[in-house]
Amino acid sequence: MDKIIAKNFKFENWKYTKSSQFKTFKNIFSFNKVEKKIIPKNNEIIIYNGQLINNGDYIVKNNIKIYNIDEAISQKINQIQDKINQFSSFKNDQYIEENLKNYNIGYYLYFPKNLILKDKIVIKNIIEQGNETEYINLRILIDCDENSKVTILSEEEFLNKKCINIVNQCFVNNNSSLEIINKSNKTDTKQIYNFFSLINYNSTLKYHTIDINSNLVKNNYFIDLNSPGSTCLFNGLNISKHKEHFDNYIEINHKHSKTISNLNYKIIADHKSKSNFFAKSIIHEKCSESQAYQKNNNLILSDKAKINANPQLEIYNDDVQCSHGSATGQIDEEAIFYLRSRGIKLDLAKQLILNSFINEILEEIQNIEIQKDLKETLDNYMVL
Repeated sequence: MDKIIAKNFKFENWKYTKSSQFKTFKNIFSFNKVEKKIIPKNNEIIIYNGQLINNGDYIVKNNIKIYNIDEAISQKINQIQDKINQFSSFKNDQYIEENLKNYNIGYYLYFPKNLILKDKIVIKNIIEQGNETEYINLRILIDCDENSKVTILSEEEFLNKKCINIVNQCFVNNNSSLEIINKSNKTDTKQIYNFFSLINYNSTLKYHTIDINSNLVKNNYFIDLNSPGSTCLFNGLNISKHKEHFDNYIEINHKHSKTISNLNYKIIADHKSKSNFFAKSIIHEKCSESQAYQKNNNLILSDKAKINANPQLEIYNDDVQCSHGSATGQIDEEAIFYLRSRGIKLDLAKQLILNSFINEILEEIQNIEIQKDLKETLDNYMVL
């Protein structure tokens, strides 16, 4: 694993994270077999230590299929290998290759054609095993078939010190809409997360990631817009405190004409924490009438906190609409003065401003129940 780490930092997406931060993790972790009974809610899927252990009746009723990844591949369920091969065009780094050689846990989730879900699907991913010297390799494949509309809430609970090395491959087929919301609780976890998505004709991926309360997080997102009408709406928020380190790299490739991407990412950094944001939207030569937008706003709450922000556009066609902007600063003193002049105490005034800053991201989530739950979580986390 040390050689893999050394090679990885030649990649652009690893510019802001040092290899030494992962060197203690040298081997692949193997879970102990533990029988666990967790009763799911109607719309829940329970993943415990990387294995499917239960799911609710709503999953069965709608003919949604979920398998442990090793079983799905060995049995060639729904031509899963063909789906996996479609991701071969991505620029894989050494961590991903290592994961794919040694995938020992994970799941394959299939949404059938013409499925319009009124309720969200909740994936509870609970990991209680692991240690400070080995990687847990987790592989996820989400397959959203034609003419479907699905919302997924992914709830992560990583309950002890460990390093999670995740590859998540997401396929959005023709005329489909997939919304994914990630909510995590992984206080002592170090994470390497590689997300890939292929978005096909007239389809939309809405991706919301909320990163808080962790040790070291390195996220890489690679999204391909493959056909006319392919759309990606990407909303991100990370809040870092103490000595936490967050590093997010987002690459969106417009590979066909009439494709759209809209990226909005916000960072709040406090104490001695460090957060990095590197985004690249690429419109290739033959991709006319495409649109790419990037927006990044950041708040630094401490003199010792650091934020690196680097949004980029690469445009190889003149017939496009594009814009990007990035701003990093402290809480607006004039806004503080305005609120205090109306009798609001200083701490509450700052809290109101931070809540307003965060809410722009959360209000993009269509499911009101999820939106409200995340607001409550962040309100509690952001208490000054």
